[in-house]
Amino acid sequence: MQTSLNAERPWWQEVLLVFLLVFPSCVFGNEYIGLLLPLALVWFHFSELRISWKTFRSNPFSREAIRYFWLLFVFMGAALANKVFNGDSIVCTKDYYAPFMLLPLLLLVGKLTFSRRTLHVFLVFVSIEIAFAALQYLLNDRSLILPLTDETTIKSKILLYDSRVYGFTANSSIFGMHILVAFFFLVISGWRKWRYAVVFVVLLTGMFLSFNRTVVIMIVGFFILQTIETLWLWWKNRESKALRSQLNTNVILVVALLMILFTPFIKNSLLRGGKAETLDYSIEYSFDTIPLDCSEQHAMKMLEPKDIDTTRPMVKGFLDFSKKVNTSGRKLIWMNYMKSIEEHPWFGNGSNKLMLVTLNPKTREVETIHAHNSYLMLFSTHGVLLGTFFLLMMLLWWKWKNWSILLIILGYSFFQYGIFWGFSLLDVVFVFVLITPKNLIASGYSGKDT
Repeated sequence: MQTSLNAERPWWQEVLLVFLLVFPSCVFGNEYIGLLLPLALVWFHFSELRISWKTFRSNPFSREAIRYFWLLFVFMGAALANKVFNGDSIVCTKDYYAPFMLLPLLLLVGKLTFSRRTLHVFLVFVSIEIAFAALQYLLNDRSLILPLTDETTIKSKILLYDSRVYGFTANSSIFGMHILVAFFFLVISGWRKWRYAVVFVVLLTGMFLSFNRTVVIMIVGFFILQTIETLWLWWKNRESKALRSQLNTNVILVVALLMILFTPFIKNSLLRGGKAETLDYSIEYSFDTIPLDCSEQHAMKMLEPKDIDTTRPMVKGFLDFSKKVNTSGRKLIWMNYMKSIEEHPWFGNGSNKLMLVTLNPKTREVETIHAHNSYLMLFSTHGVLLGTFFLLMMLLWWKWKNWSILLIILGYSFFQYGIFWGFSLLDVVFVFVLITPKNLIASGYSGKDT
C-alpha cells in the first residue's frame, strides 16, 4: 500500500496521542486538553522538526514554504486585521472569537499525528465506545454518564432516530462523527479478512446506535465512491486479480448497505417517521433579565421566522429547495446565518466565530448554537473575501489524492459543523488527508501512486 503514514511509535505514545485527539470531544472533556497534542508531537518528533526548520531557512520561498507558511501567514494576518477593525476584541474563556489563530497547530498535528498504529488504537477506542453505547441502548439511558433526565432517557424505540445514544460523548452527533472517522481509518488500516469484517460489523452497529442521519448517508456514500474508484482502476487494468477481488468486495458491501438503507424500518427512521418540521420555536423571553456569560453576550440573538425577510434571494432559494425535508431545526438556524451573510457579506462577523444565542423552549435555559454547516459558519465569520481565500488556501494544500475521503468530509460538513472549527478531531483528519502526498487507500495504484 502506498501511504504517507508516519513511522510507528511506541504503543504508549500512540495511546497518548489518540487520547489527546479524542478526549476533548468526550463528556467532561476539556477542549483545551487537545492543545497538549501538538506539544506531545513536538516532543516525539523534535529532530524531524529541526530538519524541517533548517530546510525552510535554507529556502524560505520554496513552493512548499509558500503553500504551507506564507499563505497561512497572509490569511492569519488578514483575519487578525479583520478582527481588529471589524470584529469584537473581547476574548472569552471559551474562545469562539479567534479559532484561525490555531491553524499552525492544526497543520502540525495533521502532518505528524497518524501512523498505522494510531489508526488501530483509534479503532479499538471506538469499538469500546460502541460496546458502551449498546449498554446505554439496553438500559434506555442515552448516556450513563450525564444525569438521567427527560433528554437522556430513551422513551421510544419505534424509530432509530428516537433511540439514539451518546457513547462517551455529550450527544449522538459527536458519537456519530467518531464512527464516520473510524470507517475511514478501517479502510486505511490495512486490516484484511476476518479482522476487517469484525470491526466493520461493530462500526455498522455503532452507526445505527448513534443514528446520525448525515453520518449514515455519508458512510454509504463513502463505499459507493470507493466502488467507483476501484471500478475505474480495474477498467484500466482488467488483468489485475487483486483489483477484481477488491471490486467484488466493494460491490457486495454497497449492495448490502443499500438493502439495509431501504428497508422500511431504516427508511422510516431516516425520514423521522414522516414528522413535519415546524419553524416556529418562539418563546417569550428577554435577555435583559437573564444573566449571560461572556460568549453568550457576544453571540447573535436567534431570530424567529416572522423577524426574517424570507423574500431575500439566499433565504427564499433555500426554503424552496428544502420545503419537503425535515432538517431537525436547521432551517431556522441556516436562515439566521444566511441573513447575517447577506447583511455583512464582505467582512462577516469580523473574523469572530458567529454563534447564535436563544432560550431553549424545553429546558428554558440559555444556549448558544453554531451553524450546523461549516460553510455558513466560515462565511458568516470571515466574510466572502477571507472565506474564499481560506478555501483556496485549502485547495492549494491538497495533494490531489484521497478524493473519496475528502468528498465525504466536505459533504458531511454541509449538514453538520464538521470542519473549520480551528482545531478539532475532524479538522485534524481533514488536514491529514488533504496534505498527505500519496493515496491512503490501496486500490491498485502504481508505484508512483498517480
